[in-house]
Amino acid sequence: MPDFFIKLVRFQRAIGEESFWFSCIEPDPRLYFNEHFDFFGCVEFAVEDEAEEYCNALNNFPETSLADALAHSANQIVILSQSGKWAIYGNRDSEIAICAFRDFSSQDVFQSIYGDDLFPNAESAFNFAYGECANEGKGLFLENYST
Repeated sequence: MPDFFIKLVRFQRAIGEESFWFSCIEPDPRLYFNEHFDFFGCVEFAVEDEAEEYCNALNNFPETSLADALAHSANQIVILSQSGKWAIYGNRDSEIAICAFRDFSSQDVFQSIYGDDLFPNAESAFNFAYGECANEGKGLFLENYST
């Protein structure tokens, strides 16, 4: 988890961004977390934050019920840039993550920072689902959703 944060901060600095939001989608951040713990299931992180702060925020809050911390209770999450240039969706039950970018230059920077770390076994699954020639040299990144 700390490595993901460190690389995400590197990515943000490379594209000139200052912060991002980590939000739970399921359970509902407003209904579940606000109703039971009096906070919205969403955290803003800045590029100045340390990986330890990231891990603590996701693992140690709410203090009254650590089992309900975002890292443990979130089945679906979204990580959003402040600029809207990129987003990451994650679904724990399906074991899937989707990284989306508004432009190829941000996507290229992201891929250069994360490299193969982000997709250790995804290439074979991609080829199985879409065929080996479906990505036309873009690796796991498609030009648009219609492909």
